[in-house]
Amino acid sequence: MAHRHAFEAVGRTIRDLIALDDETALTKPLGGKTVLLGGDFRQILHVVPQGSRQDTVQASLNRSPLWGFCQIFKLSINMRLKQSDAAFAAWILKVGDGNSVSASTTPDEHVGGCRIAIDEGLMLPNGGNHLQAIISAAYPAFSQFFKQQKYLTERAILTPRNQTVREINDFQLSMVPGETKEYLSSDSL
Repeated sequence: MAHRHAFEAVGRTIRDLIALDDETALTKPLGGKTVLLGGDFRQILHVVPQGSRQDTVQASLNRSPLWGFCQIFKLSINMRLKQSDAAFAAWILKVGDGNSVSASTTPDEHVGGCRIAIDEGLMLPNGGNHLQAIISAAYPAFSQFFKQQKYLTERAILTPRNQTVREINDFQLSMVPGETKEYLSSDSL
C-alpha cells in the first residue's frame, strides 16, 4: 500500500548512506543492498487523495524505476489454508487473476467491466432484514455470547463505506440488552 515515492526515497537514503564508505553505491539501485519486500498486488492499492484511477496506478511500486531491478518470488502454498477452504481459495485466485466466471449482464447494468459470478453458497439469502442476516451470519447467537471477548475478536464484518459501518454498529448495539450510555470527547476546551 505504500506509495512508490516512499520506496524511492528509501532507495536514495540507502545509496547516500552506503556511499559514505563506497562511492560506487551511488550508481547502484538501493546502494547495491538486497532488500526483501513482501506483499500481494491483489490487495488494496495506495490511496491517492482526490486522485484518478491513473494516479492510483502510477503510485504503485511496479511503476517505479526500481521495479526493473526487482526479482519476483511467488509463494505457492497457503500454509494457513484449511483443506475445507481449498475450493474457496482457488476461486479467490481466479478472481485475482481475472479468470473467474462472469455473471451475465447487459451493457446498461455494468459499465466499464464485467460482474463476477459468486457461488450461491457464499451468498446470504436475499430478502428480509439485510442487517439481521449479516449479523446472524457473522455473529451467530450474538445475544448469548456478546460479553465473551474471544467470541467478539474471532469475527468481523468488513465494509468499504463508513455509513454502512454505522448502520451495522447501530443495529448490532440495539441487540445488546440493557441501557446504553454515550461518552463524548472534545478536541479542545
